[in-house]
Amino acid sequence: VLGFALSGLAALALISIGVIYFARDTATDEAISDSIRLTEVIGRGLVEPMLDDAILTGDQDALQRLDEVVRQRVIGSSVVRIKLWTEDGRIVYSDEPRIVGQQYPLSEDDLTALETGEAEAEISDLSRPENVFERPFDKLLEVYLPVHTEGGTTLLLEAYLPYSSVSSSASVIWRRFMPAFVAGLVVLAIV
Repeated sequence: VLGFALSGLAALALISIGVIYFARDTATDEAISDSIRLTEVIGRGLVEPMLDDAILTGDQDALQRLDEVVRQRVIGSSVVRIKLWTEDGRIVYSDEPRIVGQQYPLSEDDLTALETGEAEAEISDLSRPENVFERPFDKLLEVYLPVHTEGGTTLLLEAYLPYSSVSSSASVIWRRFMPAFVAGLVVLAIV
């Protein structure tokens, strides 16, 4: 009987570990999905309506109107940087003006977002040259979203979000799940 009980507890422990890892990954995935939804709201609701075609040629008035919206309504604790890229990798706008006009090869996630029209997200590689001004932020989540100028030109919106907000959201989701998990373990232990 003791051997049966010990093997049952060992199986319960293995299942518990698997469920914990699965739940943690699921919570993180959900937090990243929340970040993507936030970027979609920002991109479609705030940035895209400000995308005059004159931005493509560096028109200072058009860039200033966009910059005012980005600085007043986007940049803050949830989003720390915004960049707009052309399909050939040229940055036509950023709230960090020192990078505007620079050209870099687009990453696989950038290209995927442009091809599919769907938002993509990844942890920022701060060692990349186009991310030199984001290095002080430590770990960031980059979300890519295709947006369009009033004339229909596709641009890639890149929003940088603190990864700590993803971790925090994942913790909240995990804490909501934890009581059900513990209750399930108790029931399994009793059975």
